[in-house]
Amino acid sequence: MIRQDYILRLIEKFGQILNQIVTHTRAQNLDEAKELIARTTEELVGLSVDSVAALSESKLVSLLIAGLPHHEARQRSFMLVTLLNEAADNAGRLGDAAGERVLKLKALNLLLAIGQFAEEDVAPQYAPKVDGLLSELGEAPLPPRTLVGLVQHYELYGMLAKAEDRLFDLIEAVDDRRPALELANGFFRRQLAKDDEELARGELPRAEVEEGLMEVEKRYLAASGGQG
Repeated sequence: MIRQDYILRLIEKFGQILNQIVTHTRAQNLDEAKELIARTTEELVGLSVDSVAALSESKLVSLLIAGLPHHEARQRSFMLVTLLNEAADNAGRLGDAAGERVLKLKALNLLLAIGQFAEEDVAPQYAPKVDGLLSELGEAPLPPRTLVGLVQHYELYGMLAKAEDRLFDLIEAVDDRRPALELANGFFRRQLAKDDEELARGELPRAEVEEGLMEVEKRYLAASGGQG
């Protein structure tokens, strides 16, 4: 009960900080908003925003969940994703387009990384969503690790057609396509084990699964120099 009260106070305080960030932004006090985001990030994870952006998602997840109960780790994870997104938006307003994209990608990658233990459907209302971050990132190509995360995310939530699209984006994005093709092979074989109703819900009919598997196997053979 004591821990639950602490988490509720943590969430309440974070909501107040987000309101302050919004207030600074609306008043065009962008440097003040940047400073508040930086200070809150430091208090949350003991790292600067730049250090968080440079750290791998696996290390960030380890840092966020170390020694904490599941519920608290989940809340802190969504808080960090939200701070990264706010930092990205603030960088964009300050004219730093490159910094905006780096931070927006980090927010997306971290959100995808925590998806295995912090389901998006129970995310706090304040936290950004995967498709929202993707929309803000625009049409520029995504890094392979982001595409892998998206494939896993969409398959986990039954959005199979979207997972397939990102798989083929991944295959085209890498020089050595064999690992990506192996990932795609496993994906299509898992879908073949599902019934037609589940495939229909994921907007990936069985005929498309079979066609996709054939295409992947053909490409793998070609990438391996014709050696089966």
